[in-house]
Amino acid sequence: MAIYKGEQCLAGVGKNATIKIGTAKTGTSAAVTNSGTDTDAILNFTLPKGDQGVGISSVIPHYLASSKSQGVTRSTTGWATSAQVMTSTNKYLWCYHEFVLSNNNHLYTNATVIGVYGDKGDPGTTDYNGLQNKPVVNGAVTAYQSDIMKSQLRNVTFSTEEPKTTDGKPGDMWVVYGDE
Repeated sequence: MAIYKGEQCLAGVGKNATIKIGTAKTGTSAAVTNSGTDTDAILNFTLPKGDQGVGISSVIPHYLASSKSQGVTRSTTGWATSAQVMTSTNKYLWCYHEFVLSNNNHLYTNATVIGVYGDKGDPGTTDYNGLQNKPVVNGAVTAYQSDIMKSQLRNVTFSTEEPKTTDGKPGDMWVVYGDE
C-alpha cells in the first residue's frame, strides 16, 4: 500500500479515507491485501491454518484406600477405577485422574487424598425437640428454616421453634447452630 503526501489543507475540508474489512481466509502464510483504493481500502486477510488441536477424549479416575497419609504415587500398587472402601486400617482414600487425549496420549494428575476415615461417632437424632442438650447461642436456640416445595427454595424464614411448612407440616430442612 502506497503512502501519498498530499497538500496541506484546511481542517475539515476534503474527503475522509475509509477502511473496510473484506475477506478472511486460511492459507499457508499470513498476508493482508487491499482490493479497494488508496482512499477507500478494503483489506483482505489470509491467515495460516494451525495444526489440528488435541482434545480430551475421556477422564478416568483412579482410587486407592491406603494406610499411608503421604508418599502414595501412581506407581503404588492397588489402584482401581471405582472408589474403594476406607477402613480403620486403610483410612486414606487417594485419587488421581488419567486424561486420555484425542491423539491417544495420556496425561495424569498427581495422587491426592480425597477422603479420610473417621471413627464411629455417637448416634444422631432427627428429633430436635427430643434433644437433651439443645444447642444455644446467648441463651436462645438459633434455627434456620426453609420450606422446600417442588425442588425450589421458597418462603425462607427464621425461627426459634421446630420448623414447619406453611401448611403446618414438619419442615423439610433445618440447621441448628450453637456454641454452648
